[in-house]
Amino acid sequence: FVDNQNSFVIKQCRIERIQLEHDTGRSIHDDSQNRTLIDLNRFGTGLIEIVTKPDIQSSLEGESFLRELNRLLIKYNICEQSGLETAVRVDANVSLHRIDTKPDGNRIEIKNLGSFIDVRQAIDFEIKRQEQLLTNNYSIKNETRTYDTNKHQTIHLRRKEDQIDYRFMIEPNLPPLYLYDNNDKQIYGKNFVNIDDIKRDLPMSPLDERKEYLDKYKDFLTAEHLHELLRLDMIVSFHIEML
Repeated sequence: FVDNQNSFVIKQCRIERIQLEHDTGRSIHDDSQNRTLIDLNRFGTGLIEIVTKPDIQSSLEGESFLRELNRLLIKYNICEQSGLETAVRVDANVSLHRIDTKPDGNRIEIKNLGSFIDVRQAIDFEIKRQEQLLTNNYSIKNETRTYDTNKHQTIHLRRKEDQIDYRFMIEPNLPPLYLYDNNDKQIYGKNFVNIDDIKRDLPMSPLDERKEYLDKYKDFLTAEHLHELLRLDMIVSFHIEML
């Protein structure tokens, strides 16, 4: 992301796991008629769930990570949508603890955030809410909440009594893939994949593009401008030609 000095700030966010799923549909809450509708139009659509390590420490970092992830998904043709509204849904976990205590692992999960601004606002609100609880000597309990975009606040959905225990079932029709890189001993076989070979075939990442353009056109472009320009390749090409 871009800091106040108009420079790129690079922070690593580790990936806990990536899993393939099928969309089961979505709930549409109609408060005006006190009912919930079920939309099955996307039933069976393939999904990728990406779970990160707890490396994100602010709403700005969370929003920046999602924007960068969205750019990668589009750049590598993993996702055809150009916006967060229909392409990506986010569950954000927020966990605070007192400075004089160790983290207890309790967290609040904010479900089904649908835009970059919602993610940032929901995290900001939840941080303030938990700060107030801790200041008043209340403890943080595991809980699932949703974000009300009209009231700009998170709302309780249900308690989480236990930690989630993921139980994965092996798909018998999909054989395991074994990943290795050039630092490993050369391996041959249809189920062995060289990561470095795949990297060579990928186009330049959005981050590397920004570095290259910022260095080459530093007299004309700022880091903030590049963040906006690199959302669409056509705009970048036009802008570079004009320079």
